[in-house]
Amino acid sequence: MSDNEDDVEALVPTPVFPQVHPEVWQDIEDLLFRGFLTVSGEINGVPWVLKSLNARELDLVRLYSGGDTDKGLLYAAMFGTFLFAGQNVICDRQSWITEFASVWPTLASEVRSDVIRLLSVVNLKAQQATKLTEAFFCDPSSRFRWQQYRGLLLNDPAVTGIPGTREIGQNYAQLVWCALNRLEDDRERIEANWDNAKFIGSCIAGKAVQKIYRQDQARRRKIIEDRIAQRDILLRKVLLLESDDTMTIDGVRRVVARTSADLLAQYERERRGERDWHDEVIAREEEKIRANLLARQALQTHPAPQDSQALRTLSPEETLKLKNAGLNTPKHFDEGQAAFLERYLSVESPPAKYPSRL
Repeated sequence: MSDNEDDVEALVPTPVFPQVHPEVWQDIEDLLFRGFLTVSGEINGVPWVLKSLNARELDLVRLYSGGDTDKGLLYAAMFGTFLFAGQNVICDRQSWITEFASVWPTLASEVRSDVIRLLSVVNLKAQQATKLTEAFFCDPSSRFRWQQYRGLLLNDPAVTGIPGTREIGQNYAQLVWCALNRLEDDRERIEANWDNAKFIGSCIAGKAVQKIYRQDQARRRKIIEDRIAQRDILLRKVLLLESDDTMTIDGVRRVVARTSADLLAQYERERRGERDWHDEVIAREEEKIRANLLARQALQTHPAPQDSQALRTLSPEETLKLKNAGLNTPKHFDEGQAAFLERYLSVESPPAKYPSRL
């Protein structure tokens, strides 16, 4: 890269993360900083708040049930209960196991089905929210939250504000988010050491180090662009259910430019005259408009026989003949128009009052 190119590259502004509505992160933040999602209901007049289960709790359900389906439903409802009749269940689960085992069989089958259905809904919602972990990590607000909770266990009651969350363990979203942030801490520490080394080197060979500075600026800008693109891809996959960054529309491969490099590549393809999916869509619309115009011109040039008979204007002779026959005037003419045609356009009309100039 030449010096001029380095100067131009240095003038490129640092990309800014597009704003995301806070409600997008509501579920993933609940998973991270509370440990679970909840859904409320009322069973026989008793308030019942159910929660999503993490991998550790699901393993306990399988161990407690021993493969028995009925026991599996019982322990799933027990481990999936957060509040029952206003009492916190997760802070002392062992004492609640016996009570749940005695109450669960007395419930109607419809009630038990409703409880299992609500559990399935809240766990499916938690599974979808877990997919947003990496997207939330790419958002600038994530690093601010990490500064708040770094050094603390995310399932600690000091973080969640709920007694007993330390005993239920951490979910996958908490584990992945902490791991990604620790890796980011290591990267920032390495970058800081590298900046110190460049500062020392600039005292010896300032011009050579200046070029390295510009290269590092471009590299760090590329990291930010990649994170913006990755966050956008993940949000589209989870929220809009898009399967991939690229897709095919009517056999045309659609590629969405998400970074400056993608835009430059798209510009080069346009300069070479290559057609992308946008050009194909425009071409198809133009073809439809052209086909409609040709069809309308064909109707005007060669109208249908029945239409020509219906729209044909009667000649003065035909109008006079119909009137002498005692028939009603055709609907194409009113009485004034018929009188005008009879007086001035009749074959037997009198000669002109004024002589012709010829």
